Amino acid sequence: MEKGQLYYPDNTLMSHEATVRLGDLSLAAHLGFDYLVSMIHDAVANFMDYVGLDMTDVEQKTRVIVVEFSIQYLSETFRKDRLRIDMAVGEIRTKGFALHFKVFNETREIEVALAKIGLVFFDYSSHSPVAIPKEILKKIEVNRTPKE
Repeated sequence: MEKGQLYYPDNTLMSHEATVRLGDLSLAAHLGFDYLVSMIHDAVANFMDYVGLDMTDVEQKTRVIVVEFSIQYLSETFRKDRLRIDMAVGEIRTKGFALHFKVFNETREIEVALAKIGLVFFDYSSHSPVAIPKEILKKIEVNRTPKE
């Protein structure tokens, strides 16, 4: 099967920790792919708190939408394993950016997965993409220049 290669930039901004629970397991008794996606979603929520966006505030005029999601599974992980999900900003464009993830199993000391999401800032009142707010851009820039 053809596999796209993901990478993790060398500019970790923050990390999120999670423990694999019994309900997170697949029928094969390892972490189910859908639960890893949920753990990454929790990590994204923490990242949004860091940049000043509340993902649960539906009254905010400008919010973010996920326009792309890729994940590459590298190893199994099991009940009670402690995971660290590192997050780094990749390419920054005028209206959005890539957020990369490296999932590391601290219990077994192995990499579990690499993932990437594409985020676009969106104005729900006009139903159109908008530029990244300047205060957020300052928090995510890591020696990068926004691109069109």
